Amino acid sequence: MPKLVEIDETELLRSQQLRATVEKILAHPEGRELVERAHKLVDPNAKTPALDAKKVVTEPIEQVRTELANFIKAQNEANATREAEAKRNELKSRVDSGMAELRSRGWTADGLKAVETLMEEKGLLDPLDAADLYEKRHPPAAPITPSGSAWNFPDIPTTSDASSYEKALLESKGQNDLIAEREAMSILNEIRGARR
Repeated sequence: MPKLVEIDETELLRSQQLRATVEKILAHPEGRELVERAHKLVDPNAKTPALDAKKVVTEPIEQVRTELANFIKAQNEANATREAEAKRNELKSRVDSGMAELRSRGWTADGLKAVETLMEEKGLLDPLDAADLYEKRHPPAAPITPSGSAWNFPDIPTTSDASSYEKALLESKGQNDLIAEREAMSILNEIRGARR
């Protein structure tokens, strides 16, 4: 037979209200889970049938979700790495082809180095653009033309007799450039005449 204990009426009412409230909470599925969680917090060894049943169902789903999230993250990182590598390769190809183009145009190693330096300083990606900027900043020197009219060419006979030129060429066995010199002199005279 249960033991009877005397308690205050106020305490009995509070106890009955608390019991009724807890029974209402336990009747609600979410409330029951919250009570079991609170019980687990204060007593880790407490039996919690609703939480344990839910854990059996949700743990595998959470594991699959975690694995899926990790897989998606790894795929995104791999795609980003591939895209970055493709962009680096495209940029390197553009730089290499631009440098090859500059070499074919006759740029020296020092000039190419200056273009590379300018590319780094200005953040330029195209060597041809950098070369254009470099040439604009460092224009080539104007060719020096001699002043005066003394070219110091050998004296060429003024006769228009072609046979004398051919004769001199045959006598020198091809070592005399009289015919070439005569042609050069006539071209120079034409140029001088055009300047006046």
